[in-house]
Parts: sequence; C-alpha cells; structure tokens
Amino acid sequence: MVRPRLVVTDLDGTLIRADLSVSAYSRSVVDRARDLGVPVVAASARQPYGMVDICAAAGCSPWMVCSNGAVVLHRDDRTVLHEALLGSGVQREVIDVLSRAVPGTEFVTVADGGATFRTTPGYPAMAGFRDHHRDPAQMATGPIDELTDRPVLKLIARHREVGPPELAERLAGQDDVVVTWSGTPMIEISAPGATKAVGMAVVAEHLGVDLTEVVAYGDGANDLAMLQAAGLGVGMPGGDPSLVGVVDQTAPANSEDDGMTRHLAGLLGLEERSAVT
Repeated sequence: MVRPRLVVTDLDGTLIRADLSVSAYSRSVVDRARDLGVPVVAASARQPYGMVDICAAAGCSPWMVCSNGAVVLHRDDRTVLHEALLGSGVQREVIDVLSRAVPGTEFVTVADGGATFRTTPGYPAMAGFRDHHRDPAQMATGPIDELTDRPVLKLIARHREVGPPELAERLAGQDDVVVTWSGTPMIEISAPGATKAVGMAVVAEHLGVDLTEVVAYGDGANDLAMLQAAGLGVGMPGGDPSLVGVVDQTAPANSEDDGMTRHLAGLLGLEERSAVT
C-alpha cells in the first residue's frame, strides 16, 4: 500500500514489550509517524483505565479502542465515540449456557469503564495478577445476580481444564454476543458491535480516513477481524493460529528489536533500521 494515513495497533505482544514498557526506538517511530500526519491508535482488550498511561508513554493518539472495541474514547477529555455494552439478560443467558455445558466454569464481569471487576467465588483462585493487571483476590465476589445487575463492557469465562476455543464453541449459537480471546486462558464475551474492527472503523470515520488507508497490527484472535478489515493487516510471529494465512504481511517479532515499529518505519520510509517482510 502507499503510505498509510492511520495506524491501529494492538498493545500486548505487538507495540509494547512483556514488561509493559515502550522502547525509545518505538516511541521515536510513533512520534515521527504523528509528525507525518499518521496517528497511531491503540486497540486493546484492556480497559480504559489500563490503557491511558501505556498509550501516553507510547506517544499514541489520544483516541483509544478499549475492551476489544466495547468503547472508543478520548483519553484526555473522555469523549466517547462508540459504546456497546452487554445487557444483564444476555449475561445471565450466557452464564446459564456455559454453566450447563461446562460445569466448573467461573465468571467475571467488567463494568464502570473497567474500574469494577466482580467474580464468581471460584474465579480468584484460578487467576493471577497478569491476567487482568490487578490482584484477583482484591476483586469483589458474589452470586450471579449481583455480577449481572448492570450492563458491562465484557463478561469473562474461564475453566481450569477447558481452553478458550472449546469454551467459545459452546456459544456458537449465541447470535447476540461476540466471543473472542487474547492470549490468556479465558474467553471474553461482548455485545455485538464490540470488536476491534468496529472500533477501528469508528476512529477512521471520525478522522476522515478510508479503511483502505489504514494499516493494522495484532497478534491475537481478537485482532483477526480488525486485520481483515484494514487496508493492510500485519500479524506478529507466534500469534494466534487463526491469523495464519489471513494477514497480508508479518512484522519482525515483538520481543526482537521492536518488530512492529520496525515494520511501520519501513512503510513510512523512515530509516534503514526498518523492516518489511
């Protein structure tokens, strides 16, 4: 493609490193892209509160696609361009289906812009800090009626022995939800319209950019639709198997010398260190 007019990128495993840091090189590429009039927008499964500092440190656009596209907002003034919440009734229906089909499944609801995590009693013992970037023991636990008493950004389901693809398969007939996962042993269940692809389209329209002029980067199953919808979809090595044979190009590895931003530098013609494969 010719020089993109907009970049939309996943964070974990793509733009940021495993320790959540952003290298000086990556920050310099994001800054130079912005100077060329090409904003870099983050699209993540993370909640709004968890994206603000990371996006600011990376030099990303203030527009953020959060919670797998459940909300698109401006990190400074909190203007909301898009919001798709999962209603209480649908939450309870999904929990009933999974509880019957896969006994032992535990659940989490994420509400209030990502500030409130509430879980079924057995969930904290199954999770660690890195799963949600907070201590599961500090999450409120309670019965299903309390977890589902309000619309939420997402419903999370997890089982000790059954992996995400198998859990997702149990919800294949649920037309009123979107089911995905992002590198952790759980599935994330959202309302229709809560996808990174939708979030990307909302931002592009707001900025007056056609999707054919967008390059998107990602490594997870939750990035698949976004990578397919962008003018150029770029995957990361070692990403989810669902991306194999689907992406247009593959960047160098995130863990090896800032692969995503090296690839972007190549597209923008910035310097010899860039790489396009």
